[in-house]
Amino acid sequence: MKRNWGRVISIIALFILALGCRYTTPTPVAWRGTETAAVQTGTASVPTPTVFSSPTPLAAPTALPTQTRVPIVSDGPWLVFSSGDGKSYYAADRDSDEVRQLELPNSVITADLPGAVSPDRSVLLARAGDPKVEGDFALYSVAAVNLETLKLNGLISSSVQKNLANVNNLQAPFAVQAAVAPAGIAWNPNGSGALFPMAVDGDSTNLFRYNPISHKVDRISSRYQQGFAPQWSPGGQALVFQEADTRDNPYRWRASLVGSIAFENLERVNYLYSPPNDSLEEVYAGWINDSRLLIYTRAETGNHQLRLLNVLGGTPTVLFEGYFDSVSLNPVDGSVALLIKEEAARINKQSPGVYLRRSDSTKFDQFVLGDYEWLGYDRGLGKFVTNSQIDTTVFDANGIKLSLVGASRLSASPDGQWLISWSEAGVNLHTADGKFLQQITNNTVESLFWQTDSKGFYLLMSDGLWHSQFPRLEPVKLTEDVWHENGGLFNWLGSD
Repeated sequence: MKRNWGRVISIIALFILALGCRYTTPTPVAWRGTETAAVQTGTASVPTPTVFSSPTPLAAPTALPTQTRVPIVSDGPWLVFSSGDGKSYYAADRDSDEVRQLELPNSVITADLPGAVSPDRSVLLARAGDPKVEGDFALYSVAAVNLETLKLNGLISSSVQKNLANVNNLQAPFAVQAAVAPAGIAWNPNGSGALFPMAVDGDSTNLFRYNPISHKVDRISSRYQQGFAPQWSPGGQALVFQEADTRDNPYRWRASLVGSIAFENLERVNYLYSPPNDSLEEVYAGWINDSRLLIYTRAETGNHQLRLLNVLGGTPTVLFEGYFDSVSLNPVDGSVALLIKEEAARINKQSPGVYLRRSDSTKFDQFVLGDYEWLGYDRGLGKFVTNSQIDTTVFDANGIKLSLVGASRLSASPDGQWLISWSEAGVNLHTADGKFLQQITNNTVESLFWQTDSKGFYLLMSDGLWHSQFPRLEPVKLTEDVWHENGGLFNWLGSD
C-alpha cells in the first residue's frame, strides 16, 4: 500500500512540474502549435504621461483588466527615445514600463542618440541647451543606475556667442553650425572615451575627447576650420571626421575635407578626399574592417559616389559612381547591397532593383529587379532584407533565404529565435524560418525596436509607443510623445 501511495505522489509531482514549465516558458500565449492559432484579444490603453522638467516619474501604464501587475522597481535597463518635438529624451524602464523625462535642458540634439551611449551601456552623453545663450549649450552625462544627470563641459565659448551678434563676423555662425551638427558624439569601441566638437578656438570648431573615468575633456585636433561628424574606427586606433573650410568659402556651408587622425600621432592629419561641389554631407555607411570605411555623397539630386576609404591613408576607391537610394553593408562577409529605385535608375540608365557586390568582386551585379521600396541589414538574421509591394525578402551573397508574402517589413530578435513582420494589416509573430505563429495586433506599425534580451519589443504606431513582452505579447501603450520620422530614435541605457 505504501508503495502505491509513493507512485501516486510521484505522478502528482510530475504533473505540477509540467504545469510550472508550461507557464514559465516564453512561448507566446496565443500560440497553440498550429498556423491557425487563435489570437488573444485585448489591447491596453493608458493615459499619455505629462512632461516634467525634472526626473519625477510619469504615471506607469494602466494594467490590462484581466491581468494583475505586480509592482516592479524601475532600475533599468532603460529604453531612451526622443520626444515628439525632437528636443528632449524620455527613458522607459524595460520591466515596469515606467516612463521618465531625463533632466536635461530643452533643445537636446536628439540626432546624437544612436551613437550617444557607451559600449557598456552605463553612460548616455547628450549635447543640450541654447547655443545662443552664453554657457547654456553643454555636454551632459546621464548615468544608467539612477538616471542622474551631470553637466560636464560647455561646448561654445563666450567669445563665439558674443560674435554671433556681430553681423560682420561670418565665421561665428559657421562655428556654431559645426558645434551643433547632428551625429556629433562617437564613443571609442572600448569605452575609453567619446569624441565631440567644441567651438572654443576663436571662431573655429575642433574635436575633443571625454574620459568617462576622470570626467575630463582633452583636445584631439587643432585646426582653423570647422570640424564635425567624428567617427571611431572599430579597433579604436583612428578616427575619421569632416571639415568645412568656411574661411575660403565664407558664404556657403559645405564639407570641404574628409580626413582621419591616427591616435599614435595626433599631430598628423590624413587628407583622404575633398567632397564634390554638390555635396550636402558625406555619409558614413559602415566599416568593412578596422581601417576601411564605406562613405558616400548626399546631394540635392540624390546619393551618389559610393567610396571605400582606407582611413590610415591612401586614395579612396570609388565602388559605385552612379545614383542610388540606399546602401547596406553585411559586416560578416563584407558584401554590399544597393537599392536603386526608378528615378535613380533612369539617371544611371539601368533597371531598378537591388544590386549586390560580393566581397570577392569589383562590381555590383543585378540581384533582384523591380520596384523595391526599402533595404537594410538585420543583425538577428545576419542577412539583408528588402521589400516590394508584394513581399519582404531575406537574402545574402548566396541567394534568397526567405520570402514573406504580404509583409512590408520584418525584424529578427537579437538571438535569432523569432521574426516579427508588419504591414498595413498589422503585426505578426513567426518562427525563425518564417512559420506564422500568431497576430500581435491588427494596427498599423511604423517601426519596431527589440529588447536586447529578445524577450520583448517596442512598437512605434501613429498614436504613440507601445511595449509588447513574451509570453502574452499584449501591447501596452507607454506614451504618445515620441519622435516618428525615419522610424524613431531609440537606444538602450543600462545592462540586462
